[in-house]
Amino acid sequence: MDLFDLAVYEIPATLYRVQYAESVTKYDFDGGLEAQDDKTIFDEETGLDDFIDAVERHLSWECENTIFISLFADKTHAENWMLERHLRFRSTDCTLLEIDMTELLGFYVFRAQEIVDMFSLSVPNGAYSTVADEYLVVHYIPPSSILSIQNVYDIEFGKTPLGMV
Repeated sequence: MDLFDLAVYEIPATLYRVQYAESVTKYDFDGGLEAQDDKTIFDEETGLDDFIDAVERHLSWECENTIFISLFADKTHAENWMLERHLRFRSTDCTLLEIDMTELLGFYVFRAQEIVDMFSLSVPNGAYSTVADEYLVVHYIPPSSILSIQNVYDIEFGKTPLGMV
């Protein structure tokens, strides 16, 4: 995983997470965000092929047991994705979390597009539109890095985010 881990200066200071009830990533106000699989680590012994396969399955939405937490770089893209999910599936429990990436020093963070391009991964058309804007964090995002939360109605009506500090 070290091969694709981004340096601090390569990661936007703020990224965005769309969280909803059916998400395999768990969110708890006091516990932060946690991937379904918070144990697996891919290293030289485990093999690059397994890591690449895990990325491809995650980006294709074929994997419920993933080590990755997906984040958007573009807030407008995240808001639109959240609103589309709300409209299409009538999900009223969607929330947009603003993540302070400077709090994640020492965490594994990857740029999805870089891995997809390097290995010509197969990603469905519906998922491909998000890949260019997507970052993957491994295992966990602590609650201290969550700057604000907005629900569907906040986004629809342009309300100020609820600050976490």
